[in-house]
Amino acid sequence: MRALRTMLSAIAIVAGATLVVLWLVSWVGVKAVEDGAATERIVVVALKNPAVTDRIGTEMKDRAFAELADQGVDLEVWGLGDAAADSITSLVETEAFRDSVVEQLESARGQLHDELTDSHRAPAPFEVAINTSDLVNDRIDEIAVVGGRVPDVSVGAVRIEVVSADTFEKARTGYDRMEFAKRYFLWAGLALIVLGMLVSTRRRFVIAKFLAAVGVFSLVAYAALVVIGPERIAGLIPGGGDGGWSEVFSDVIAESALPIVTGKLLLAAWIALAGAAVAALLGYLMGRSRR
Repeated sequence: MRALRTMLSAIAIVAGATLVVLWLVSWVGVKAVEDGAATERIVVVALKNPAVTDRIGTEMKDRAFAELADQGVDLEVWGLGDAAADSITSLVETEAFRDSVVEQLESARGQLHDELTDSHRAPAPFEVAINTSDLVNDRIDEIAVVGGRVPDVSVGAVRIEVVSADTFEKARTGYDRMEFAKRYFLWAGLALIVLGMLVSTRRRFVIAKFLAAVGVFSLVAYAALVVIGPERIAGLIPGGGDGGWSEVFSDVIAESALPIVTGKLLLAAWIALAGAAVAALLGYLMGRSRR
């Protein structure tokens, strides 16, 4: 009976520590989405994709030329059509364009969270709208000879597809699981430590064992995220590849919150291990005082 109680206590402690570590990872990931840091990061990453930037550049150029044509301006007459087209399409490669995108994302910080959690959202890509009219007009003004005489154009908001529709639907499922973990795993972990304490034959060391397990699991999770990577970890989780975990881990954890998550895990590991040492010492002293 004593051996059975010891085994049950150990299982409860290990399971509780695992849930607490998963809660910490989920809490940091959800926070990155809620405060908008994830939105900014994945957009910046998307802008490093040539396929994305080429489409944006072409769309800006086509809209600008169509607007100029509506105003009776034909740059081809002056032989400047190709130069103007190249100048506008290359705008996406400039630091000014990236800075403008990041600045405009301030007003869209809650967009990712809203669309991830909107139960009525129809399957569609995750996109952000960026106004590029000012940048395009500045480029047109720089055109030699006629730049200053060309009227301003309004190219409208350019929509940047950040995540495909299929991937985003999987990410919505994964994010729902992360929110569930954030909401319940801490309490479930604490409940398991209470259970481990109740069935343990040496209760004075249960807290020390629990904190030690949290510390060790936090270090293991830290090493796994740094060495293996979030995407491969998601693939090891049951249903990870098809259930949405991989999308959340790659688009949220890997691209926006990995330094924060690993930092929190490392901090939690040292705090938990230090707490375990203190709890073990107190347990030892309590045992001596009873003799």
